[in-house]
Amino acid sequence: MVNNNKKHLAIGYLTVLALAAALYISTCAPAVLWQDSGVYQYRVWHNDIEGGLGLALSHPLFHILAIGAKYVPCGAFAHRVNLVSAIAAAFAIANLYLLLRLWLGSNMPAVVAAVTFAVSHTFWRHAVIAETYTLYTALFVAELIMLLQYVRTRRICYLYWLGLFNGLAIADHMLASIPLLCYAVLNLQH
Repeated sequence: MVNNNKKHLAIGYLTVLALAAALYISTCAPAVLWQDSGVYQYRVWHNDIEGGLGLALSHPLFHILAIGAKYVPCGAFAHRVNLVSAIAAAFAIANLYLLLRLWLGSNMPAVVAAVTFAVSHTFWRHAVIAETYTLYTALFVAELIMLLQYVRTRRICYLYWLGLFNGLAIADHMLASIPLLCYAVLNLQH
């Protein structure tokens, strides 16, 4: 019964991941962008990981992944950089599905939440252009999955995974320092 449940969970996760990826990849911006997204593309073009505007604007993890995508030998350069956000967004949606499926034990609320968030205006917009928010969201929701699993099982390995995901999230966006503070406070209370 447990293996059957894990199998259904894995199939659900992969289905949501594939559908979200199809949505975002098919609607991804095909060319050069402007404002922050254009600056990200420019920095990727020049292999600029740290930027010169300070830590809060450096987003090294996103740029490392996008620089890797730059060397994929198919399609336009700017489109490949934008696809990093699209693929990260698909993982964010799949992770949200998994979090709610694990938390609530029911498929329907998890599907409704994943679909609703997937087609929300702001998230979809950031999913189809070079932006750091979708990667941050994918990592943050992965943190929440690990926190939920730790609270349920008290297995320390989930805290290690939470720390890894939070460290990666901080490497993507300084917004991740806020949950880090919350985890520290949670740790002090135990």
